[in-house]
Amino acid sequence: MTTSPSLVTLLFHAFVFIAAFLGIGSITPCMLGEPTTQGSNRAPTAGANRQGATRDVIDEESLRALASKASQQAATHGSKTQPLDAPRPSTESSLLTSSILISDGDKFTIVPIGSVLHLPTNLRSRVIARPQGDILMWPDFLQKNTAWITAKEVPLPVSRGEMKAPAALIREFSNEVRIVVAVYHGCPITMLEPASNNAPQTPKAADRR
Repeated sequence: MTTSPSLVTLLFHAFVFIAAFLGIGSITPCMLGEPTTQGSNRAPTAGANRQGATRDVIDEESLRALASKASQQAATHGSKTQPLDAPRPSTESSLLTSSILISDGDKFTIVPIGSVLHLPTNLRSRVIARPQGDILMWPDFLQKNTAWITAKEVPLPVSRGEMKAPAALIREFSNEVRIVVAVYHGCPITMLEPASNNAPQTPKAADRR
């Protein structure tokens, strides 16, 4: 049996009234085709469809600073760059050119210029101009060749030329038959001659012969 539209309407309103009375909640009538989900008609958020990493855009001032820095670096590199046809630097070490090389015929050692206090005539051939053989550190070289070379501990003020060497020190190696090397705490050290009449200090003359 078909129910009349007026009866359906009455039943619907009765149901709404009973639900409100019992505290179930209100029922909002919906038109056919009306969306039931809130917010479905909202406009898409800006950037929602953007993909991939983002980065800040550099401003003009920062770009100019970077360009200036690059130019300075290029100028620095250019000033240090040598042309291909430029003379090659010397391969000799500055340590060798500012030192004395003493050889035993098999190995050699290095002592600073001005450290040789006494050099007998018959041992001058022990002083060489260029390295020959393998290098040996001073303590080992001295221990190996004590027969013809020795070391003499000197006070630091004397080595600096601040005072003359004591007469006893000079007499001690004046008749020495071995090469005498000045050392301070066991390490060879340059002996400066005391300055006279404001003349500049120079290394001892023994190893400059």
